[in-house]
Formats: sequence, structure tokens, C-alpha cells
Amino acid sequence: PILIMAQALWLQPTDLKSGGVANHMSPPIFPVRAMIRIGVDTNGCICEWNGGAESTSGYARQEVLGLDFVHDLLPEEVHDWVAVTLCQSWMGQLVPDIQLPLCTKSGERVELLLAVTLAWSDAKKAHNVVLSGGLAGGRGDDREAVADLVKEKAIFQSLSSSEASETDGTITIGLDHNGHVCDWSEGAKAVTGFDSNEALGVHFVDELLVQDCKCTVAESICYAWMGERARGVRALVRTRSGRRAHLHLSPALRWEAAKRCHGIVLTGWLDTSHSIRVDKEGCITDWGDEVCAMTGLSTNEVLGLSLVDDLVTPAICQLIGRKLEQALAGDGVRELTLPILAKNGVRQTFRAEVDPRGGAG
Repeated sequence: PILIMAQALWLQPTDLKSGGVANHMSPPIFPVRAMIRIGVDTNGCICEWNGGAESTSGYARQEVLGLDFVHDLLPEEVHDWVAVTLCQSWMGQLVPDIQLPLCTKSGERVELLLAVTLAWSDAKKAHNVVLSGGLAGGRGDDREAVADLVKEKAIFQSLSSSEASETDGTITIGLDHNGHVCDWSEGAKAVTGFDSNEALGVHFVDELLVQDCKCTVAESICYAWMGERARGVRALVRTRSGRRAHLHLSPALRWEAAKRCHGIVLTGWLDTSHSIRVDKEGCITDWGDEVCAMTGLSTNEVLGLSLVDDLVTPAICQLIGRKLEQALAGDGVRELTLPILAKNGVRQTFRAEVDPRGGAG
């Protein structure tokens, strides 16, 4: 069988200079609108203390910056479990919202309901844990803000769980803080032809991606580094054979326990939505979703048809036929221009790559 990778025009570089954000990115899942916001750095010390925290606790910002949040401001009976919760967030895990008592300057205790998230600090080039929320059982506007945080966090957990089930057991690529490959799964090896010894230490964006998609993928990775949830992106990855593998990759932040630092993990799968597969007789056996959209022809309409005789424009059907025969014979045909008659009679031109093995690579 032959797999023809027909590249549709969905690779659009983001205009970073204009400050635009690519449409593949979602806004931060947690809005900064809760009354209280407290930032905790890698040492567990307070690095952010907003007006809401000041009015609730009685402590001014200058009084608490640098204090140990758990040991200096919380009752001893909650030290252990709050510290564990902060550590879990540090390791990139989703943790439930917490209700905890805070010791105020007057010696009283106030109950807080807080969402625990990870946020990137540009100033320190590191991640902080952010506690945002309001008084437990407080005013109506406080309760609404916290309820929104809880609701949106539940949506985030649902989406993450769904994506994990989709990508389980497929391609996994780990990147360190310099953008170099530090983890290369068997799925990545199968798709690209490169084994882990060849890929480890290579800069993923600069050396393994095709120029057209570098900007989009790099931006998505940067958003993940800042602790924001980045949607999956389509990437064209170079392979050992010189062809390009179309992948769908989702970047996420994770904690590297062995190195005691955070890294990025890209998980995903081979994207065949823009592919056409034909058997040895040249009959269509698979018709990708992107090809359906561009031609107006559904999968049911084209399965079993001859790609060359029935769909390629008559003027060059013989030339395309010879190219496909050469590919089947293993003569090294890699790229061709494929003009296909759409359902409305208009010719759609694809820049296509030919893989005689019927798979990527």
C-alpha cells in the first residue's frame, strides 16, 4: 500500500511581533479575579501577596514577603497536608481546591477556600505555586469567584483526563529547559526512524521540525512552560528517510524527580487527517478528514475508486500513474504535485509526499 501525505494549508505562523496569540492557544484556565492571591516560591516562601490577602489577614505585603507560608502563617495541625499539597502542585499534578485556616495578625483564624495552581515567574525564571480564592462561606462575590475557579478547574481536569486517554501508549517526547530532547519513546522512534541515542540532546524545534511549523510549536511550548494549558498543535517532524511525519502533539509541564526540575512532555499521535491511502492497484482505501474538507468528497464516495483514473485531472493522470508505480517499485519517489478534481468540478492542488510503506517515516 501507499500512503500519500497531502499537506493542507493549516500551517500558519503566528505573528509574534504584533503580539498576536495563535488560535490554537486557549486563554489561561484560571482567571486572576479571586479576592485573595498568594504566591509561594520554590523554598515555600511567600513571593506574592495581593490586597485581598492583606485585608483578610491584617498583614501588609512588606511584612510577609519571604516568610515561610506553611510554618509562619498556618496552624501546626495543617502543616503536613498543606505542604504535601504544595509539593504535588510543584510536580505538575492537578490537586483539589483546599480549605485551610490562616492565622491573622490579630491572632484570629479565618477559613480560606483556595485553588492551587502552578504559575511561571518571568522575573525569577522559575515556577511558583499560586493560591487564589476567597473566604470560605464569605460574601456573595467571594463565593461566586471561588465557585468559578472550582468549575473551571473541573473542566481542566476533565479535558486533561480525556487527552490522557487519547494519547496513552503513543508518542512521548520530553524536552528539558533548553528545548533539547531528554525523553524519546518507542512511538517516536517508530514514526521518525530515529532511535533514542540519535534524538537525545537534539534541539527539538530547531533540528527536528520543518520550518513551516516551528513558530507555532515553539509558542505552544512556551505557554506550557509558563504553567498555562496549551492545546495540541500539528507538527511536521523530520524523519530518517527524509520525509515528514505529520504529528498531533500536546505539550504539558511535568516534574523531573531525578533532576529536581520541570520539563516539557509532548504527547500525541500520527495525524492522518490529511492523508490518502491507496492499495497496490491504485484504489483508494483511506481518505483523510482534511482531504474530505478540501475536495467536498466524503470517504464513502471515494473508497474503492482509482485515485489516478477517477480523481486526478485528465491532463496529467498518466504522469501521476507512472509516479505511483515507481513508488510501489521502491524507486525513491518522495514528492509530487497532486491535482484532484473536487466535487464542485474545481481542481484542488495538493503538495504531496509518497510513502511506499503505507505509514509515516
